[in-house]
Amino acid sequence: MPRLMWDFARRPLWSLDVLRGGVPEVELVRGRKEFGRGALAQAGALSRRLRKDLTWETVADLRGKWPGSLIVKGISGPADAALARDAGVDGIVLSNLGGRQLDQGASTVSLIRPVRAALGEDLALYVDSGFRRGTDIFKALALGADCVLMGRPFAWAVAAEGERGAAHFIALLRREIEITLNLAGVSSVAEARAAGPAMLFDGAGRAAAP
Repeated sequence: MPRLMWDFARRPLWSLDVLRGGVPEVELVRGRKEFGRGALAQAGALSRRLRKDLTWETVADLRGKWPGSLIVKGISGPADAALARDAGVDGIVLSNLGGRQLDQGASTVSLIRPVRAALGEDLALYVDSGFRRGTDIFKALALGADCVLMGRPFAWAVAAEGERGAAHFIALLRREIEITLNLAGVSSVAEARAAGPAMLFDGAGRAAAP
């Protein structure tokens, strides 16, 4: 308890914010007693409720019942990308869940090209896990991704400076992408995507092939 009180004393603005707004909670289940109180308890309760018996038949059944866009997250290879396509999804999120479970898991950037080939050109391919800078985004788009998702960098920015931190990080990403485009000799993201993997080179000047 003394250590906890010391931590509160060292962070007066955060402490006042907690006093005003209460303990941070997962917004999705705020006020639902069965999920507990506080973000950690609520996240754990949500995790325990995740279904472990989902199959591709489940996805196909959901597709038949849901008229909106259907995006499946957690695809980690071309075989599952093809199964997702056959189940009728509108797109996938190529993800290894941040690599926090298996250190030896394949990097998602190395899987973009084979997953795009299995998925086809018409379906959306989003990618996450390990992307931190504008140069990372440039590489993913050139390899065939439609969009790059980021979580941790924004969490760090918000933790450091709140809304101002998030805005600053967005500005940094924008600037890094602009600089990368200029150095690569293209004028837009669309142009870089049209050029494809030829925009990326290894040390010997050959087009990279992750």
